[in-house]
Amino acid sequence: MSVEIPLSRTKIVIPAHRPQILHRARLLVHFDELLDKKLILLTAPAGYGKTSLLVDFARQSEMPVCWLSLDPLDKDPQRFSAYLIAALAERFHNFGKRSRSVLRSVTSFEQDSERLLSSLVNELNDLVDEHFVLVMDDYHLVDSTASIRDMLSRFIILAGENCHLILASRRLPTLPDITLLVARQQVSGFDLEELAFRPDEIRALFEKDYGITLDEATIEKLAHQTEGWVTGLHLSAAEVTRGV
Repeated sequence: MSVEIPLSRTKIVIPAHRPQILHRARLLVHFDELLDKKLILLTAPAGYGKTSLLVDFARQSEMPVCWLSLDPLDKDPQRFSAYLIAALAERFHNFGKRSRSVLRSVTSFEQDSERLLSSLVNELNDLVDEHFVLVMDDYHLVDSTASIRDMLSRFIILAGENCHLILASRRLPTLPDITLLVARQQVSGFDLEELAFRPDEIRALFEKDYGITLDEATIEKLAHQTEGWVTGLHLSAAEVTRGV
């Protein structure tokens, strides 16, 4: 019998929408265009605004959104599974009883993962008939665990068409079935180039956060220096402010 895993609810609720987050209409419109896919990837290094974009999306989405913020401890497959179930149950309160029962009976994840996965997918199919989104933030922190990659890849394949999984990661996920999903045209997303701030967004960012209206030359200089890296833009703010 496996040990009951204590869960922190802060990991399975959508983070608060901070006032300083810039509403990026361009990317939010693109999200709406991608939500017919089963897997949506946000892939870029730290500081490109992946989490902020996801929070903005989740707060205004017409679809129910389940949220899971991952951390290094979640590399343990049973802990990961417990949080996955909890994230779904946080939004769909009638879900989870069967899947938790199976998880509690798991003695070897390698031997029992398919039984657990089948229970989870079947319970979702029985109890959730509306389209919904499952967000996993910082997925790169668990991608090195083969059993988690295998389980999540199978989950995407087996889950119904109403389940849309969003993975935010600093690296492209190494899911075993991603080639099959691409062939089925079930994958899309945002890369670094799309997440990078464009000139109009740089202007809006400085007006919103610093009360500064930048001229075109300064915007062009910042875009070139930072390549649209939002953290770099904030780091440049002090220098820009001194020059105003």
